[in-house]
Amino acid sequence: MKNILGWVKSNLVIVISLVVILVSLPTGYVFANGWNKKIRTAREAEAKKALTDVSSTTVTYALPAAMPGDRPLDLKAVPTAEMTEWFKEQRARVEAEVSGVVSEATVFNRKGRKPLVEGIFPRASNRRDEEQRIFAFIGALCGDAERNQPSAYQRLITRFGAGDRAEASKVAAALKDLNDRLRAANGNRALTVDETAALTKQLTDRRIGELRRRAQEISFYATPGSFSVDTNQQKAGWSNVPVTKPGGVPTLDECFVYQWDYWVIEDVMAALARANTDATGDQMMVERAPVKRLVSVLIKDPPIYTMGSPDSSSRDSFGRNEPEPTYAFDGGVPLDLSVSVSGRKTDAERNKVYDVRFAEVTVIVTSDRLQEVLSAFSQTNFMTVIDLDLADVDPWAELKDGYYYGSDHVVKATIGLESVWLRSWLGPLMTPTIANNLGVEEFNEND
Repeated sequence: MKNILGWVKSNLVIVISLVVILVSLPTGYVFANGWNKKIRTAREAEAKKALTDVSSTTVTYALPAAMPGDRPLDLKAVPTAEMTEWFKEQRARVEAEVSGVVSEATVFNRKGRKPLVEGIFPRASNRRDEEQRIFAFIGALCGDAERNQPSAYQRLITRFGAGDRAEASKVAAALKDLNDRLRAANGNRALTVDETAALTKQLTDRRIGELRRRAQEISFYATPGSFSVDTNQQKAGWSNVPVTKPGGVPTLDECFVYQWDYWVIEDVMAALARANTDATGDQMMVERAPVKRLVSVLIKDPPIYTMGSPDSSSRDSFGRNEPEPTYAFDGGVPLDLSVSVSGRKTDAERNKVYDVRFAEVTVIVTSDRLQEVLSAFSQTNFMTVIDLDLADVDPWAELKDGYYYGSDHVVKATIGLESVWLRSWLGPLMTPTIANNLGVEEFNEND
């Protein structure tokens, strides 16, 4: 024992270290185990909170409606990579389809049309260039008789297979020749009553034959005079179409209105030509065609507002107080049913999509094929028939005036038309003043 105590005393540091190690092992285990439990409990609480936060965090996935009246798709869900990618792909698909429809609508509405003079709209680079282009534009629009250059209106009539009646001088010359030959055959003596009656019938038949021959050369009757208006009509708000050169030099704004009116007339002529095309794509002549004659085309003045004038925002282009707008679908263009049955109109403040022109087209048509004529307008462009009046026609009185219609029963139809013009292509061509008055936003010209 003495030896052991002696060794302990002589190795006291070693002994103390051994005691500390032996004591600290169970104590450390106890304390470490308790500490790990606290840490684990805290970490578990933090993990549960994070899981709860993630579970309660949702996003709204949305797909826009592709067509008016369709319901958009909205879905609240916990975001995942797969779901996010799916909605991204579907949204891109819908936007591409909508963009494609808009592009097709623009192409259909524009039909590749360009101003009669290149570079005149929206404005030339300088005043001198602008004046030169205005003179060139009026020359192209109204023609030049001295240079034997037909007007744009006459070229339009020719393009769609229409034309005027048989020339009265040629018919008169043919009748005189027949009359002279028949009288010469009778020795130029005085004719009896029966001979006079027979001669009169032969001359009548010959005249009808001459008129019929002309009717077999054209699809329907039309002349540039069909597009002109008189002073009273201008005062009533109908646009002045310059079928002959105007007395003074028009402004650039007036030239744009002339161009716009010309395009409206072009669509009307295209629709009448479509109605006179048979199932095989061949153009029918007057005797077989549903449209016999274009009597007139009147176009309402463009709805250009005078910005800054009193109540300009509360009145329409004809000075009437505007009612509260209605909408065909959410997010659509506001409609005003006091204007027409469709409610479509130009609105400088609330309609940035299109402008509307109104026209009145009077035609002589075959009564039992009137529906074909009406349908041709909507098939040609964004045109809607909003009014229709019918009147009887005296075919003998028409024949006396040189119009041969064949054996069909005909009526005079006065058709009210509404024509829509998309700003996606027309807006960039508008002169600055007109664009500003109509509230046209800037567009990028893609064509």
